[in-house]
Amino acid sequence: MLELGLITAPAQLDVQIGTLHLLDRVEWDLSSPLTPELFALTLVRDLSLSSSASPLIAHALHEELFRQKKLCLERSEEHTSELQSPIR
Repeated sequence: MLELGLITAPAQLDVQIGTLHLLDRVEWDLSSPLTPELFALTLVRDLSLSSSASPLIAHALHEELFRQKKLCLERSEEHTSELQSPIR
């Protein structure tokens, strides 16, 4: 089995929850079995927020992780095309 090691992505959370504006930054392990939903449930419990905040946080985290993965793939494609360019 191939072990890839730790691959993390910064995730910026910016969520409006009623009158509360939640701003947070986490380093997300992309290979972790932890889901945004479970993370959100734990965060809501730890901060004593309303349970209605959990889906808002999970959705924001899903969007941020998607954006980070897309950026990573785009950078990888750019790097690959640079490597394949003929030397002048």
